[in-house]
Amino acid sequence: MLLAALLDTTRHVADTSVLEARTWLTQYVHDERILEVAMSVAKDSQATVPARLAAIRSLIWTKSPGHMLPIEKMYAGPTCFPPTCRSSYEGHFYGPGMVAIDPPTPWPVFGKPMHAQYVMRLDSALQELAALRAPVEVQRAAEFALRFPAAPQLNGR
Repeated sequence: MLLAALLDTTRHVADTSVLEARTWLTQYVHDERILEVAMSVAKDSQATVPARLAAIRSLIWTKSPGHMLPIEKMYAGPTCFPPTCRSSYEGHFYGPGMVAIDPPTPWPVFGKPMHAQYVMRLDSALQELAALRAPVEVQRAAEFALRFPAAPQLNGR
């Protein structure tokens, strides 16, 4: 898949505007290849911190699509707390309540199916990142990503 290949080219990119351009569309595609590449970049200690944050943001979108998260938000850390860090197909829950979308967003597009238990595997990788000797920004972003439960509309796919 083209988006997964594009995400894979971000490992050594530090310019957040380039990272935004290369990763923004991953929020609209629910695909196992994007999950695999995003986990690989997020865990890559040789990757730049901004690239790892962009990859962690793609991981958030893999389980909870539709949150408008610029990369700078990944540096800042969470401003929402469960259960408000969640999304739906009709709107986004972020902060104090729902932000309606008119008309509802027809996302995600489904690509290669996810493995069974992909959310558990993704969260396990995020917990590992949060506990590793990774840069503090990567640890904070991983902790941030763990606050997002899987969107129920995905039905585990």
